Amino acid sequence: MKILRLELTNFKPFRRLELPPEGELPDGLILIRGPNSTGKSSIFEAILWALWGANAVALKNEDLINTNSTFCKVVLEFVVAGTTYKIERSYDPANQTRVILYRLVDDHWRRIADKTRTVAREIEQILNLQLDQALNTLLVRQGEVARIALAPPSELRELLERVYNIKILEDMSRHLGDLEDDLSVRIKTLRDEYTRPEVLEEQLAQTQARVTELEAEASEKREELKARREALDRLPDPVLIDQLDRLLQQISDIERDIERIKREKERDLKEAGLPVSASEAIIKRQSVLHKQVERIDKEISTLTIQIAEMDQEIGAIRGREKDLRRKIQTLRAVSADSEGVARCPTCSKPLTGDERDSIVAEYENEIESGKQRLSEITKQRKSAESRIRELRDRLSQTESALQAVNRAASRDNELQQVMESLESAKSGLESTLREAGVKDIASLLETYGAKELSGLKTRHGVLKEQIRALENRLAQIDREIGRARAEIAAIEKRIEKMRQTGAEIQEMESIRDHTKYVRLNLVRGFVADWVFQKRLIGIIRTATKQYVTEFTNGQYTQIDLIPTPPRGRSGPGLALSIRDERDNVTKTKEKISFGDRTAISLALRLGISRTMSSIRPLKDSPALSPRVRCVLLDEPLGGLDRQRRLSVVANLVNDKSFQQILLITHTDIQSWQGVPVIDVQKTDGGSTAVLRLSDES
Repeated sequence: MKILRLELTNFKPFRRLELPPEGELPDGLILIRGPNSTGKSSIFEAILWALWGANAVALKNEDLINTNSTFCKVVLEFVVAGTTYKIERSYDPANQTRVILYRLVDDHWRRIADKTRTVAREIEQILNLQLDQALNTLLVRQGEVARIALAPPSELRELLERVYNIKILEDMSRHLGDLEDDLSVRIKTLRDEYTRPEVLEEQLAQTQARVTELEAEASEKREELKARREALDRLPDPVLIDQLDRLLQQISDIERDIERIKREKERDLKEAGLPVSASEAIIKRQSVLHKQVERIDKEISTLTIQIAEMDQEIGAIRGREKDLRRKIQTLRAVSADSEGVARCPTCSKPLTGDERDSIVAEYENEIESGKQRLSEITKQRKSAESRIRELRDRLSQTESALQAVNRAASRDNELQQVMESLESAKSGLESTLREAGVKDIASLLETYGAKELSGLKTRHGVLKEQIRALENRLAQIDREIGRARAEIAAIEKRIEKMRQTGAEIQEMESIRDHTKYVRLNLVRGFVADWVFQKRLIGIIRTATKQYVTEFTNGQYTQIDLIPTPPRGRSGPGLALSIRDERDNVTKTKEKISFGDRTAISLALRLGISRTMSSIRPLKDSPALSPRVRCVLLDEPLGGLDRQRRLSVVANLVNDKSFQQILLITHTDIQSWQGVPVIDVQKTDGGSTAVLRLSDES
């Protein structure tokens, strides 16, 4: 991969930037220089964001927009394996991210993808690398060289695992461990549900035996049911038994009624004073009693009228007495008027004293006569009342006798009706017996060996109840047989399932044991022994040797990575050793200066980028043509003295391992003949950058 052209719009500090304004970026080393905070690293971020989006720069899209704008856009043209591509990526909060990938075909841009996911897949196929590997190939991050220089063995190994994506093998080991755990859980689940087929076969035999027992019982019950039904069929029709029983009960009730009526009639006759029950005597007695009632009623009525007249006369006498006494009182109280004459208070007639006394005496005689008459009337009234009471007692007795006679007469009518009902019931009984083909009730009972009809009814009910119980039991047995047969089918199916489950458990246990063996004996050993010790270290040593020699002016000629065992909480590591030709000794990195260590770490990192696009991690992995043949170096020269920086830059100018190298620096690197420079500067409107094909400053 080589970058041809970069165009930025409202991206971080750059409002508008085209590199180059015309033509393409050249091959080889390109220096990017300028003061701090001018936007040098933003140029690298624009390249990464254009290719892979926000994931490649570890920033939010909103953070990439220029503070004076509402959107940003990057257009990147690049060539891979002879094919030219252009990618346009833009973002604004309203429309979110838009990305389009083009391929140059016959001098025309042809769109090949315009969705985020499809563009990402196309980029991965074009570069033959995943995002993490591509970033580790293309970009040497700021401070990364210093981290390599200072990293202890375990961190150095982790860094190489991350860069080369060898961690996939450890992920494989974890995956295999997860697979073991998953298999163990599944095996436990299956074992929790598993029952040995032998146990189920025993249950099956027991259930089958139960079916046999139920079928035998059902056969016995059917025979018993047949016998009960035949016995029931031999009995008289229950309707006939009920009819006969009802007629007998009716005759019995009627006969009891006849006896009751006769007893009541005798009581009524006795109460009526009749010793015989002849109808003529009853009628004659009724007539006599009716006349007696009428005579007594008439006499009571007459006496009642007389008492009323007496009461009226008594009232008049008492009223007259009261009036006379008032007049006497008035006469005795009247005195002579102004003329000396007494007057009657009633008529105002003048009275003499003698006349007044005469009138008073006359009134008193009349009062005395009234009292005598009142006494006589009172005696007469009491006599009349006594007579009325006697008459009423006689009337009550007479009426009772009349009622008894009437009842006796009605008893005859009632008795006649009941006798007719009795004859009808007996006739019905004889007719029913004839229809049943029996002479009488006794012969019917004798035929069926019963003492009474209720016994036949009871026997009929018992047989019906027994038949019902047998039918219910047979239905229950059929249901139990059905359930048992369903259980047999389920057990047979479960036996087959348990056999399959047992085979599945054995197979899973075999897979789990094999997985454990692969994880413990192959994957771990492969990562430690093969990948690092026999392949990767040798590849890195070869790719790094040239850089080490030239970056240190020949003092150091070779580096080596020596595997170290785990220590404490740290895992296995890689210790860096360097051959010092001047001192003719192999040294560890702790025994050399920090500047030398930084130069060697830069050499190691460039060697890693050099190998990334074509390395085959496994022996049988397919060889791929180098596709990422450019590298972005973000300020790797910090910590080097001027001489070392010049050596590094001189080597990079002549380095043919990469088609294109972009180096960010703000140190005192002077111009190199023919080395292009991108000068980045801060302005009032943001930042600007200018490509100079040769340093003109």
